[in-house]
Amino acid sequence: MTSKPKRAGDKAASTAPAGRLGMSPLPPLVQMAKSTVLGISRSQLYRWAAEDRITIRKIGRSSYVETESVMKLIAELPIAKIGPGSAK
Repeated sequence: MTSKPKRAGDKAASTAPAGRLGMSPLPPLVQMAKSTVLGISRSQLYRWAAEDRITIRKIGRSSYVETESVMKLIAELPIAKIGPGSAK
């Protein structure tokens, strides 16, 4: 049996921790019509774009959100404090 030759990026992709900036399993652009893959509503993405907090690109007539800009914004959001008395 012969083994398949490995591509240069195979090992790095398999050992890189998911979720870190720059190591996202998401594509660099996500079409706005399919933005639910990000877990954020389209209207919220458009609000953030209007506030220049994320970048939206146009390709033809379609709009695409740059996932890196969304991931950076998410990293800047405050961490929720969960525990007794935090729901006040």
